Amino acid sequence: LPADAWPITGIKSTHCLWKQREAVRNDPYALFCAEDGRFGTHLEVYPRSDGSLYICGIGGSDYVEGDRLKEGGDCERATMVAAN
Repeated sequence: LPADAWPITGIKSTHCLWKQREAVRNDPYALFCAEDGRFGTHLEVYPRSDGSLYICGIGGSDYVEGDRLKEGGDCERATMVAAN
């Protein structure tokens, strides 16, 4: 397939890490929440091996596709992507 035939979409989104907790280390389960259209969120909570929590899906995501991902676009390289 030609390079421009690949249907690629990127998502710029906020994520955060919460401090280590012994309870997370002892009972490590992921949590996937339903989408909340009021805030544009669908939280995903992942325990990490050190006891911290990685949380994403916080909302305000920017879907990046098409010309923005191509050469000359504002997101052509990861080093060009700026936080909002």
